[in-house]
Amino acid sequence: MPDTVTRVVGRPTPHESARLHVTGQARYTDDLPLPPGSLHGWPVTSAHAHALIRVVDVSEASATPGVVTVLTREDVPGENNSGPLRHDEPLFLGAGDVATYHGQPVAWVLGTSVDAARQGASRVVVTYEKLDAILDPADAI
Repeated sequence: MPDTVTRVVGRPTPHESARLHVTGQARYTDDLPLPPGSLHGWPVTSAHAHALIRVVDVSEASATPGVVTVLTREDVPGENNSGPLRHDEPLFLGAGDVATYHGQPVAWVLGTSVDAARQGASRVVVTYEKLDAILDPADAI
């Protein structure tokens, strides 16, 4: 057995930021000040576990006070994918796409505040054609 294995395996190894975490001194993203002009994002996700998306209408969201823009599939240049190996994880679903799980991303609303982004996201209208979904593990067998 290599010497490096016996020096590491089975021995406690302190985590580099453990002391900061347990003493409440660790800094998290929300603890950092936002640079001036930063935008806040709020996702719009699929409301169904399995559905064909017919329409994504962002017009009401775009007109919401404080909303700067709404990002959809049409805003992605090139490949609309975030899957590192299989390339099967779209960044955004759009009209004609099939949602394969509840919560799959459809759009991101960017606003001058979290409240503006959240309010804008609530005004994105997604029209679905629900498809049969397997929601019970026993049904999947």
